[in-house]
Amino acid sequence: MIIDPNKYDKHYSDKNFFKKLKKIIKSLSSKALKQIITLYVLLKSEDVSLYAKTLIIATLGYLICPIDIIPDFIPGGLVDDLMAIGCVLAELNFYNTKETQTEVDEIIKSIFGDEKFHYERKE
Repeated sequence: MIIDPNKYDKHYSDKNFFKKLKKIIKSLSSKALKQIITLYVLLKSEDVSLYAKTLIIATLGYLICPIDIIPDFIPGGLVDDLMAIGCVLAELNFYNTKETQTEVDEIIKSIFGDEKFHYERKE
Protein backbone atom coordinates (compact mmCIF):
# COMPACT_ATOMS: atom_id res chain seq x y z
CA MET A 1 0.00 0.00 0.00
CA ILE A 2 1.47 3.35 -1.03
CA ILE A 3 0.41 6.32 1.06
CA ASP A 4 0.64 9.77 -0.48
CA PRO A 5 1.48 12.04 2.48
CA ASN A 6 0.38 15.20 0.70
CA LYS A 7 -3.15 13.83 0.38
CA TYR A 8 -3.71 13.44 4.13
CA ASP A 9 -1.45 15.92 5.95
CA LYS A 10 -4.13 18.61 5.76
CA HIS A 11 -6.43 16.31 7.75
CA TYR A 12 -4.00 15.75 10.62
CA SER A 13 -4.00 17.83 13.78
CA ASP A 14 -3.83 16.80 17.43
CA LYS A 15 -7.37 18.10 17.91
CA ASN A 16 -8.75 16.06 14.98
CA PHE A 17 -6.72 13.03 16.06
CA PHE A 18 -8.21 12.89 19.56
CA LYS A 19 -11.68 13.78 18.25
CA LYS A 20 -11.54 10.80 15.86
CA LEU A 21 -10.06 8.56 18.56
CA LYS A 22 -12.98 9.31 20.89
CA LYS A 23 -15.40 8.57 18.07
CA ILE A 24 -13.93 5.13 17.21
CA ILE A 25 -12.58 4.01 20.59
CA LYS A 26 -15.31 1.45 21.24
CA SER A 27 -14.59 -0.18 17.88
CA LEU A 28 -10.92 -0.72 18.74
CA SER A 29 -9.16 -3.55 20.50
CA SER A 30 -6.59 -2.57 23.12
CA LYS A 31 -3.84 -3.63 20.68
CA ALA A 32 -5.18 -1.34 17.94
CA LEU A 33 -5.47 1.54 20.41
CA LYS A 34 -1.85 1.03 21.50
CA GLN A 35 -0.71 1.02 17.87
CA ILE A 36 -2.52 4.27 17.11
CA ILE A 37 -1.18 5.99 20.25
CA THR A 38 2.31 4.65 19.46
CA LEU A 39 2.24 6.45 16.11
CA TYR A 40 1.12 9.62 17.90
CA VAL A 41 4.00 9.36 20.40
CA LEU A 42 6.53 8.68 17.62
CA LEU A 43 5.25 11.73 15.74
CA LYS A 44 6.01 13.90 18.78
CA SER A 45 9.48 12.41 19.33
CA GLU A 46 12.57 14.42 18.40
CA ASP A 47 14.42 11.15 17.66
CA VAL A 48 12.19 10.24 14.72
CA SER A 49 13.31 11.18 11.20
CA LEU A 50 11.42 13.55 8.94
CA TYR A 51 10.71 10.63 6.58
CA ALA A 52 9.15 8.64 9.42
CA LYS A 53 7.10 11.61 10.60
CA THR A 54 5.81 12.08 7.05
CA LEU A 55 4.63 8.47 7.00
CA ILE A 56 3.01 8.89 10.41
CA ILE A 57 1.21 12.10 9.44
CA ALA A 58 -0.06 10.45 6.26
CA THR A 59 -1.27 7.41 8.19
CA LEU A 60 -2.93 9.32 11.03
CA GLY A 61 -4.36 11.75 8.46
CA TYR A 62 -5.83 8.75 6.64
CA LEU A 63 -7.36 7.55 9.91
CA ILE A 64 -8.90 10.97 10.54
CA CYS A 65 -9.97 11.63 6.94
CA PRO A 66 -13.70 11.02 6.53
CA ILE A 67 -13.25 9.71 2.99
CA ASP A 68 -11.17 6.57 2.52
CA ILE A 69 -11.17 3.18 0.79
CA ILE A 70 -13.63 1.58 3.22
CA PRO A 71 -15.92 4.14 4.91
CA ASP A 72 -15.48 4.03 8.70
CA PHE A 73 -19.21 4.06 9.43
CA ILE A 74 -19.85 0.62 7.92
CA PRO A 75 -19.04 -2.57 9.88
CA GLY A 76 -15.37 -3.38 9.39
CA GLY A 77 -14.75 0.11 8.08
CA LEU A 78 -11.59 0.59 10.10
CA VAL A 79 -9.82 -2.40 8.51
CA ASP A 80 -8.03 -0.30 5.89
CA ASP A 81 -7.00 2.30 8.49
CA LEU A 82 -5.67 -0.36 10.89
CA MET A 83 -3.81 -2.11 8.06
CA ALA A 84 -2.06 1.15 7.16
CA ILE A 85 -1.20 1.73 10.83
CA GLY A 86 0.22 -1.78 11.16
CA CYS A 87 2.33 -1.43 8.01
CA VAL A 88 3.81 1.89 9.10
CA LEU A 89 4.53 0.59 12.60
CA ALA A 90 6.29 -2.45 11.12
CA GLU A 91 8.46 -0.18 8.98
CA LEU A 92 9.27 2.13 11.90
CA ASN A 93 9.64 -0.58 14.53
CA PHE A 94 13.23 0.41 15.38
CA TYR A 95 11.90 3.72 16.78
CA ASN A 96 9.49 1.87 19.07
CA THR A 97 11.52 1.72 22.28
CA LYS A 98 10.67 0.82 25.86
CA GLU A 99 10.47 4.56 26.61
CA THR A 100 7.99 4.99 23.76
CA GLN A 101 5.77 2.24 25.14
CA THR A 102 5.96 3.74 28.65
CA GLU A 103 4.73 7.05 27.22
CA VAL A 104 1.98 5.24 25.28
CA ASP A 105 0.83 3.54 28.50
CA GLU A 106 0.83 6.90 30.31
CA ILE A 107 -1.34 8.50 27.61
CA ILE A 108 -3.76 5.58 27.70
CA LYS A 109 -3.86 5.81 31.50
CA SER A 110 -4.61 9.54 31.24
CA ILE A 111 -7.52 8.75 28.89
CA PHE A 112 -8.98 5.84 30.88
CA GLY A 113 -7.77 6.57 34.42
CA ASP A 114 -6.29 3.90 36.65
CA GLU A 115 -8.24 1.08 35.02
CA LYS A 116 -6.19 0.14 32.00
CA PHE A 117 -8.57 -0.43 29.09
CA HIS A 118 -11.68 -0.55 31.26
CA TYR A 119 -13.67 -1.18 28.09
CA GLU A 120 -11.40 -4.15 27.25
CA ARG A 121 -12.60 -6.11 24.26
CA LYS A 122 -11.68 -9.68 23.49
CA GLU A 123 -9.13 -9.82 20.70
